[in-house]
Amino acid sequence: MCEGFLPMPKLDDPNLKKTNVQCLQCRSVCTIEPPAIADAIRLGEEGLERAEELQFSDRSILDEAVRAAARVAAGISAVLPAGHPVRAVVYAELGKLLAVDEHYPEGQEPSEPTPAQLDPKANLTWIAGDEMGIPKGFERLRLAHHTLMQARQELLVGFGHSEQGGAVGKEVTELARKIEQEVAIWRKAGGGRRPVSQH
Repeated sequence: MCEGFLPMPKLDDPNLKKTNVQCLQCRSVCTIEPPAIADAIRLGEEGLERAEELQFSDRSILDEAVRAAARVAAGISAVLPAGHPVRAVVYAELGKLLAVDEHYPEGQEPSEPTPAQLDPKANLTWIAGDEMGIPKGFERLRLAHHTLMQARQELLVGFGHSEQGGAVGKEVTELARKIEQEVAIWRKAGGGRRPVSQH
């Protein structure tokens, strides 16, 4: 097998347990399990919904969700090759969690990032194991964008360029575009610092 591109399988047929798809690159036939892909997407969406519910309650709960997702991503990355559909979806969900808005009570702002948090070589293992390691504010958004772009590249491999990485690939591309716009606004408002709300 060439580790090439597989088209996104049909995920809404409950009777379809396995299906054969043809690699778009080498034309070899591969057997995939649509329910496993649908489950990974469903679990990621449930995690994101839960994080969104919690985003305005306790920041530490959101941080723990991010750490848990980073642990899963680090573990999956150790056992699955780059471009594997499950690995790609896990990265996408981690990026979405990192992009969830952090709520700061009125008068509070995110703390200044530490030199370690500004390190561009920050990796999943570091976030997963460090209680204080999740960046805040602007740096968190940059990490979310980086993670989503990595997910996008893997989704393109796993689900094919012609399919734009499937449904998740399209969603990740759109979210990354929105984050780029938000980063541009933040930079204009104060060099990467969160604009002060007038509410």
